[in-house]
Amino acid sequence: MAEITYVIDAKEKKQPGKFGKGGAYAQAYGLYFSSFAGGAVIGPIWAGFMEQREV
Repeated sequence: MAEITYVIDAKEKKQPGKFGKGGAYAQAYGLYFSSFAGGAVIGPIWAGFMEQREV
């Protein structure tokens, strides 16, 4: 989450008000949570595929 927050802060400094008066922390959290959930779904599938392929 920290890396996404750093990017959001940098973009906000370059273009103040780009994300509205509230900023984009909710969007950043949504992006973080979506990527975490995607990894939780795809990770085990990928690991199973690799395990079957090695045998």
